Amino acid sequence: IPQGFMAIALLSSQPKTRSIGAAWSGAIVAIAILLLARAGEIQKVTTQQENKSVALPALNATACGAQEFQIEQKHLRSVKLLRLEECGLSPAAISYHAGTPLFLERKQKGPMNLHFSYFDASGRRRRQTNRILKSDESKSAISELNFHPDEVAAILYSDTMPQVGKVVIVNAAALRNDFLAGVTQSRTLLWRPLQ
Repeated sequence: IPQGFMAIALLSSQPKTRSIGAAWSGAIVAIAILLLARAGEIQKVTTQQENKSVALPALNATACGAQEFQIEQKHLRSVKLLRLEECGLSPAAISYHAGTPLFLERKQKGPMNLHFSYFDASGRRRRQTNRILKSDESKSAISELNFHPDEVAAILYSDTMPQVGKVVIVNAAALRNDFLAGVTQSRTLLWRPLQ
C-alpha cells in the first residue's frame, strides 16, 4: 500500500512522462495481492486453530477452573449458580435458558472483573460485555448474560483473575443437533456438530 501511494505521488510529479492510469492500476494490483495473501494467512490460522481444538481435553462433570476443554451437548446441564471455589470457576460448562436467573457465588474478597464474549455458530466473536464485582459481593446476579438470536454460546472469564478458568455458557435456544463445544487457551470458541 505505501509503495502504491508512492508510485502515484512520483508519477503525478512528472508532468511530461506521468501516467495516472498506470499508477492507479499498479496500486490496485498491489492492494489485491496483499488482500489475497492476508486471506490465505487467516484461512491457515483458522485451520490450525480447528486442528488444535480437536485435541482439547474432554471435560468431566467435576471440572473446576478449567482453562481449555471440550464437552458434548449431552453432558451440559442447566444451573442457577456458578461458584468461584479455591480451584476456580465451577461448573466449567452449562446450558442457559433465556430469562433464567444466574448467580455467581464466591468466598474470596476483592474486586473481580468478569468478561462475557459472545459467539455465533461459526465460532466468530460477535460482541463482549463485562461486569466488575465489588470486593464485598459474595453472591451476585449475572444480569449481563443475554444472548442475541444469532449467538450460540458465551465464554465467561476474568482478566483480573485468569487462574480461575473459563466457563462455556451455551444458549439453550441454539441446541438443535448433537454438538461439541469447547474453549481454547486463547478464549476461542470451539463449536462443531457431532457426526
